[in-house]
Amino acid sequence: MKKRVWWLLLLLAALLLATAGSSLAAEKKIRIGVAAIGLEHTWDIKAFNGAMDRIKELGGEAIGLDGERKTQKHIDNLETLLQMKPDAIIIVLGYKDIMDPVLEKITRAGIPIVTADFPTQYSLCNVSSSNEVMGRMIAEKMAQDLGYKGNIVSFYRPGSPIAETRRRMLQEVLDKYPGLKIVAEQPYVIPGTVPHAMSVMENLLIANPKKGQIDAVWSLFDQPVIGAAMAIEAAGRAGEIKLYGIDGDPKALELIKKGTYTATVLQQPYKIGQLAAEQAMKLARGEKVPKQIYVDVQLVTKENVDQFLSQK
Repeated sequence: MKKRVWWLLLLLAALLLATAGSSLAAEKKIRIGVAAIGLEHTWDIKAFNGAMDRIKELGGEAIGLDGERKTQKHIDNLETLLQMKPDAIIIVLGYKDIMDPVLEKITRAGIPIVTADFPTQYSLCNVSSSNEVMGRMIAEKMAQDLGYKGNIVSFYRPGSPIAETRRRMLQEVLDKYPGLKIVAEQPYVIPGTVPHAMSVMENLLIANPKKGQIDAVWSLFDQPVIGAAMAIEAAGRAGEIKLYGIDGDPKALELIKKGTYTATVLQQPYKIGQLAAEQAMKLARGEKVPKQIYVDVQLVTKENVDQFLSQK
C-alpha cells in the first residue's frame, strides 16, 4: 500500500513538473530581429515600423537595429543579431554580394531570413512591390506625357537589386522610344539625398537655361526628384520640366498636389513590413511560407492625389 502511495506521489510530482515546463514554454516569446538599412527615408521608417508593430501584435519580441544607411553598419547589425540567436531575422533592404557572407552565416546557424524588398538567395520569403512593374509604370507614364520624345535627367547609381531593376525598366522604355534620351545621369547620395539633388539640379539648370534642353527628371525613388523639384521651382521653371519618381513619399504627394511634381508610384511600406513580420513568425514556428509576396502599387498624379494625401 505504501509503495502504491509512493508511486502515486512520484507520478503526481512528474505531472506537475511537466505542466510547469509546458507553461514556461508557452510563455516564452518568439524573438524576431529586424535590421533596417537605415531610418532616414519614409519608406524605410514605415517598413521598419510595420514589422516591429506586427511582431508585438502577434505576441513576439522585436529586436530592432538601424543600419544608418551605412553598408558596414548594416552588416555589423546582422552580426549582432546572429550572436543574439533570435528565432528569425527580417532584413529591410540591403546590398547584393557584399552582404552574402553574413547572410550565409545566419543561414548556416539555422536562423530563417525574411526580407523586405531585398531579393537574395538566402531569403526564405521576400515581401515587396514589383520593381519591374513600378519601373515600367513610371517610365511609360513619362514617355506618354512627353509625347515619346524629349531630354531626360536621371538620378541613379548601381549597387542594389532595386536600383538596377528599376533602371533596367527605364532603359527598356527608352529603347522602345528612340526620341527619348538621357542627357545627364547623376548619382544620388545617402544621407543628404534631397539637398544634394537640389544642388546638382541647380547646376544642370544653369548649364541648360533654354526650354527643351531638359524636359523631364526621373529617379528610381522620390528623394532625388524632390530635391530637383525644389531647384526647378526656385529657378522659376516649375511646369516646364516634368518630374517622375517611385515610392509615394509624402513630400512627393504634396508637390504633386501643388503641381510641381508630375507622378510617382505609391507603395505600401507599412504593409510590406507587417507581412514580413507575419512570415517571420510563421517560420519561427516551423511553418511554410511563400518565396515571394507582392504588395499592390498605385500610380499617383494630380488627378488622384487627394485620395492618398491623408493615408498613414
